[in-house]
Amino acid sequence: MILDKEEKKIQSVAIIMDGNRRWAKERGRSPQTGHTAGYEKLLKVLEWVVEFEIPYLTVFAFSTENWKRPIDEIKHIENLVQKVNDEQIERIKKEGVRVIFIGEHEKFSEKTQEKIKNAEERTKDCQKLSLTIALS
Repeated sequence: MILDKEEKKIQSVAIIMDGNRRWAKERGRSPQTGHTAGYEKLLKVLEWVVEFEIPYLTVFAFSTENWKRPIDEIKHIENLVQKVNDEQIERIKKEGVRVIFIGEHEKFSEKTQEKIKNAEERTKDCQKLSLTIALS
């Protein structure tokens, strides 16, 4: 978290999205359920960041280590990335949030890469908040 000392206002928040699998396991649920819960919590955090007018949010959503997970789990996470574009992008855009993906996108499916580009393109002129999603 970065604080602007003059304004005494938070300027940037970064979150490592970790523990979704443990959360699910503790509840006797699948890892996919945990990742979905993490996705839903991210949407809530985004609402809070917009409400508090914090201009930068970075989330580390998928590490290079995550490629070692079972393929069905990786595909589920890819589906959640696609879901941002398919179900949330208009709401995000209305809030003035620019979506930026960083990392090695080429490792993901062509469909996911297209959704990433689409989300970035649709929000490129938004200036209220920059949401950076780190993948791989």
